[in-house]
Amino acid sequence: YDNYRKKFSFPKKGEILISAAGTLGRTVVYDGSPAYFQDSNIVWLKTEKSLIDNSFLKQFYQVVKWSGLEGSTIKRLYNSNILSTGINLPSLREQTKLGTFFNQIDNTIALHQEKIAHLKVLKSTLLNKMFI
Repeated sequence: YDNYRKKFSFPKKGEILISAAGTLGRTVVYDGSPAYFQDSNIVWLKTEKSLIDNSFLKQFYQVVKWSGLEGSTIKRLYNSNILSTGINLPSLREQTKLGTFFNQIDNTIALHQEKIAHLKVLKSTLLNKMFI
């Protein structure tokens, strides 16, 4: 890992990675943890911070409809698909507000999903104690 990191460019914390095969377009924000990224199935988006807010861009890439995808069984997303995809960019200030707003919604959804999972386990445990 250390040798790889010295030899090759590496994402910075907060930059976006997109899956390019299989589950196309799944986006994650690099959190800075040690990880291996030399994979043709991952596209790393390095953006100009003065023009684009990554939290806004992440939300956009979660809903974009990709065109011109190649592959018969497993579709592939190439840099050309990403670079040719148009995006309307509001001001950087608006991008930041929108990105923060939708991230908060994502976090709320994740918390509720976790709560649902815990409640399902509780229900199952209680039913087992009652009937078994």
